[in-house]
Amino acid sequence: MTESQLQTKCVSWFNSNFPELRGLLYHNYNNPRNAISGARLKAQGLVAGIPDLSLAAGSMLYIELKAEGGRVSIEQKSIHRQLEASGFEVKICWDLEEFVRAVVDHLDGFNFIEYSYAWNYDENKLEREGPQGVNFIGV
Repeated sequence: MTESQLQTKCVSWFNSNFPELRGLLYHNYNNPRNAISGARLKAQGLVAGIPDLSLAAGSMLYIELKAEGGRVSIEQKSIHRQLEASGFEVKICWDLEEFVRAVVDHLDGFNFIEYSYAWNYDENKLEREGPQGVNFIGV
């Protein structure tokens, strides 16, 4: 599976399981098509190494996705350290299961979730236990 396929799978899973949070998980475009496009995007704030996805719920969670055989670049490691030093959470996920755990742990840490989760390895899916829905604190 390519990184692009993994990202599509992760975003699809998130939107299916958290429809109430749709739009809060978003892609950080960071792949200019050519040098001219790259120069324009840098002038507009493009930063090398920014993680692939951001989840703006509770606090910002940054998610770097990597396909099998991929590697974390020097620029990515540097930005990840800066983000963590600024108090943000950064996760590197190599498959859907790691992505699911990162998202669920993050949301659970901010009391967004009223129910617990269990990963069903046989069916390769997340199962909810308890009340259905998401509790938005303060809403």
